[in-house]
Amino acid sequence: MRIRGGAEARAVAALLGKKVEGEELVIYRPELREVRRRLPTTTYYLFLP
Repeated sequence: MRIRGGAEARAVAALLGKKVEGEELVIYRPELREVRRRLPTTTYYLFLP
C-alpha cells in the first residue's frame, strides 16, 4: 500500500515507528492491519480496474 502526501506519510510512519523519506510511504499488509487496529476509521480500500 502506498501513502502519498507529506503529512499523511509522516503521521502513519510515526504511528508505526517507521522512518519516512520524501512524500510517499510504502507499508505492507501486517502494518496496514496495525494502522486499522489503532485507527479503524482512517482507511478505506480502493479497487482500480
